[in-house]
Amino acid sequence: MDWGFLSEFWNAISGKTIEAWQYTADWFKQIGLAVAGALGGLFDYLIHYFSDVFIFLGWLFSAIKELVLAVVLPISYIGNFLKGLITNAIKTPTTPEASYTFSTSTMEIFQTIPHWSIVSSVLGICILVLGGIAILKLILRI
Repeated sequence: MDWGFLSEFWNAISGKTIEAWQYTADWFKQIGLAVAGALGGLFDYLIHYFSDVFIFLGWLFSAIKELVLAVVLPISYIGNFLKGLITNAIKTPTTPEASYTFSTSTMEIFQTIPHWSIVSSVLGICILVLGGIAILKLILRI
């Protein structure tokens, strides 16, 4: 705390009252400024002190929260995994909706091709193999 201004305040008061018994407007102005400065310095010190305390407490509780979360996270992960495993293991499976649909006329054209199911399977496998080769070439190029 800055006691220098308080000592100046006391010196100003004692000097004015001892030196002269006439109080001018300047004397009251100086006293007012000294009191305002002393109180301002006091409140400034208190505000900074409590601000530092609250910042430290905020940091402390934030660190404690992070520590607790780091300890609880694996337990939470295991609990969520087991809950999802149990709920999915006992419920009846659902059939997924088709991600694409063709009109009946388009399906009739494909059904007229002999052995279409085998041809479509071979085409799908070829596309997957070509995609895998392209991915491997990209990986090996890096």
